[in-house]
Amino acid sequence: MKKISCLLLINFFAIISIFAQTENPTGKQQSTAASEQGPNADCKCGKWSSITVRESPIVYQCGGTVEWKCKKPFSFSANYQCVPTNPRCQAKTNWTIKKDGILIKSGTSGSNISDAFTPTENGNYTITLNAVCGSSKCEPCIMNMVVRDCDDAICDCSNDMYVMAKMGGQNLKIRCGETKDYKEGSTVVLVPENICSTPKCTGQWNMKVYNAQTGALVSSGSGAGNSSSLSLLLSLVAGYRIELTTSCGNKKCTCTFYIRTRYPS
Repeated sequence: MKKISCLLLINFFAIISIFAQTENPTGKQQSTAASEQGPNADCKCGKWSSITVRESPIVYQCGGTVEWKCKKPFSFSANYQCVPTNPRCQAKTNWTIKKDGILIKSGTSGSNISDAFTPTENGNYTITLNAVCGSSKCEPCIMNMVVRDCDDAICDCSNDMYVMAKMGGQNLKIRCGETKDYKEGSTVVLVPENICSTPKCTGQWNMKVYNAQTGALVSSGSGAGNSSSLSLLLSLVAGYRIELTTSCGNKKCTCTFYIRTRYPS
């Protein structure tokens, strides 16, 4: 009877062993719930570091606003640390740079961010840093930049270009298309004025003086702004046709005016 009981027990444990091998044929330990969720299942959002800028001694914080110079490079770097701090829990980051809401640059990286750009226009710039820890999208870091000192003037020719004719102590304005009378034998100094549409643009000019009757070139000169001039001795009875060609930025314009000479009374 005892032999029969022992055989029954041996058979019972053998069946259990076969069943266990069927459920886990490799014989390896079953994976835990955490490992089934992936290596970053326990990776949570942490915090942003401060923002350092190579061109500035100031350390900036998220949410701040900085006044920046036009055409001055802005090289920034930051770091995002997930929780816990271990090699399996590293942030994935991306960032955008916008001017007045329009995207001008973007990028992606690991936990360390580093980028640079140079503002060339006045406006409000927004730098947004984003981070993901595991499957968690974290709070972004936003930094605002204001640029006010760019010269946004568009150079163009003035609609009221003229030449200031100086003789002795008298100044006479000659506009495009006009004709002025001067005594023969006198000397007049011609100074181009109001060449460009804005004072911030220094216009280049070239002046050619022709015999009004024959068209022969009599004299010429060039300069910039109203700091230079052309001196003309009025010795021709026929008078003069004067062509003023100006350059403001990429714009070129031509103004023609006339001087008539008369005998001294």
